Amino acid sequence: MARATEWRRYSQSYLNDQAAGVRHEVLVCPLFPGETLARIRWMYRAIQVPADPFGPQGVIWNLGWQVYSGALGVPDRFPVTNMDDEWVWWEGFTMRNEYAFVRSDGTDSSLSSGPVDGLVRDSKAMRVNRTAETENVWFQTQAPGDAGDGNHYVSLSASVLILLAP
Repeated sequence: MARATEWRRYSQSYLNDQAAGVRHEVLVCPLFPGETLARIRWMYRAIQVPADPFGPQGVIWNLGWQVYSGALGVPDRFPVTNMDDEWVWWEGFTMRNEYAFVRSDGTDSSLSSGPVDGLVRDSKAMRVNRTAETENVWFQTQAPGDAGDGNHYVSLSASVLILLAP
């Protein structure tokens, strides 16, 4: 007999500014003991208004999904600094200038966004929580060095397919 399933959904846009660093970490859903993360259907968009109108061009951002022990709290492992971790999904993207404009104070600026393709991702995984503790499914982004030039927003929508514990 097939195991029961449940879709756990998440959707949010959030702001991170230069002072907060160049990374995001978002707790998407729990993975209870005996449950299996089977699939994530998701899309994201990053938007930035950089201080330098050409700042984000060619800067690679990395993102990833990982299952992380709930007892450890917020993850301290990120897609740029810990590329070799066992990521459920890991990818890189760049920003593209959408348009340039002149601010009310006369300075040049631009709006940049990424990823360039804007497609929905379908990540398949079989991550079983074999512990007695709740684990968490996290979405994380990170840019190297000072690539977080200016405020940026990240929007994420995700449907996470969970095989419930037998």
